Amino acid sequence: TIGFAPYGHLWRNLRRFTTLEIVSTAKLNMSMGIRNEETRSLVKSLYQLQSPTRNFVKVEMKSRVSDLSFNIIMRMVAGKRYFGDGVEDTGEAMKFKEIIRDIFELSEASNPGDFIPILKWIDFKGFEKKLIVLKEREDSFLQRLIDEHRNRTGGETKTMIDSMLALQEAEPENYSDEIIKGIIVVYV
Repeated sequence: TIGFAPYGHLWRNLRRFTTLEIVSTAKLNMSMGIRNEETRSLVKSLYQLQSPTRNFVKVEMKSRVSDLSFNIIMRMVAGKRYFGDGVEDTGEAMKFKEIIRDIFELSEASNPGDFIPILKWIDFKGFEKKLIVLKEREDSFLQRLIDEHRNRTGGETKTMIDSMLALQEAEPENYSDEIIKGIIVVYV
């Protein structure tokens, strides 16, 4: 990823890609429709919770705003929604939810082996093993997304993955699947 790449040709390519294809004003303006649709969807789901007998209904907003953010990001990255109303509960959506949950759980935890090196050798509480398993699940999920976009036909909307796959055809050494997955992880 751009944060860990040494300064040079690869770093300049990744920086150019992220500034032009992800965080540029033009790209953000192009994604305004996605943001508007997802916000409307959230407001609609909140309106449907309204009770005819009461004016106010208590609603837990933390998960709804989180779902809104992930849907916006995933629609920009992969072109599909994963959370909330109107999403069929496929195994893929559930796997994505589990991966995100596990990433947050493990990022909150500290590894005792970082403080006491001997504990790292014996993998105290299995922290290293959990990280390896999570990385494999995340890698498998992202590779399926990339393969799905690579094998797709038709004039569907252009996503971030589509842009990176087009660059991969032109410069395969600078945009390998691993680099594409790294960029997705950084921005998701």
